[in-house]
Amino acid sequence: MASTEKMVKETWLEQAGRGMAPGDWAWLLQRVTAVLIAGILVVHLWIQHFATVGEPITFKEVSERLRNPLFLGLDVVLLGAGLFHGINGVRAIILDFGIGPRGAMALNVSLIIVGVMIFGFGLMFLVPFLFGRWPLW
Repeated sequence: MASTEKMVKETWLEQAGRGMAPGDWAWLLQRVTAVLIAGILVVHLWIQHFATVGEPITFKEVSERLRNPLFLGLDVVLLGAGLFHGINGVRAIILDFGIGPRGAMALNVSLIIVGVMIFGFGLMFLVPFLFGRWPLW
């Protein structure tokens, strides 16, 4: 009886967190980022290409739009979600070849480093739109 009461008091999040291995989290985040990418991409494409039908898309117009923190935030989330989704997909394909635990650890560390570098590179080109200039120089 006591074990039943304990199970009832435990939340679904506690139950899920206790039983998920790192590979399970990667699988779940792959699905979450797919939904994020699909949703944000629809908004991004609508705003960039269909909200101003008949008008040419100019750098000035895009830079003015990206000065809005909401639009810039959407692009940063799209960059991060797309990058994670792609890198995690490559990771899953390589792990399917059975590279062993040491190889998997080296792969994970390498892909994290590459992902952080690419994300930083992407931010380096998005953030200046918010300030109207490069913030570091």
